[in-house]
Amino acid sequence: MLNEIAKKLALKKTFFMTQLDSFFNALQNEYQEIIHKQDLELSLLKEKVQKYSKDIENLVKIRDSLSKQITQLKAENSRLKLLLSKKENGKTNDSLLKENSELSRKVESLEYELERLSKENRMLLEIKDKILDIQSNIAKGTDSYSQNLLRQKSEDIIKEIKETLKK
Repeated sequence: MLNEIAKKLALKKTFFMTQLDSFFNALQNEYQEIIHKQDLELSLLKEKVQKYSKDIENLVKIRDSLSKQITQLKAENSRLKLLLSKKENGKTNDSLLKENSELSRKVESLEYELERLSKENRMLLEIKDKILDIQSNIAKGTDSYSQNLLRQKSEDIIKEIKETLKK
């Protein structure tokens, strides 16, 4: 009689362990798929962040270059104005005035370009910040989903074990 009870308990134990192993294997496969998808999304977002970082670096270089050009043109403009004030020849004054106005236009266009690049740089920085927020939210969501799924599966297993033991 004890042998029969021991055999039944051993069979139930084996059945339970088999069920538990298959459940954990299924759970592990599901989590691996989810983690793989999240890793792919994260790698894509990292690539975008790198691309935007390079764009930002390039824009900063362009902005710096334009700032230097503006400074040089302003210095040239000042030099020409000083030359203009010293010259008395009408032809020289006219050519210097034309050159001065051309340089003034160049300065204005470079200032406009610098402003445009600054705005574009700010927009790229905002996009980069949004991408970082999305990455953080994805990580939090993945953790929450994993914990919730594990808790739910554990409760299902406990119910199934209770039902099996009742039989």
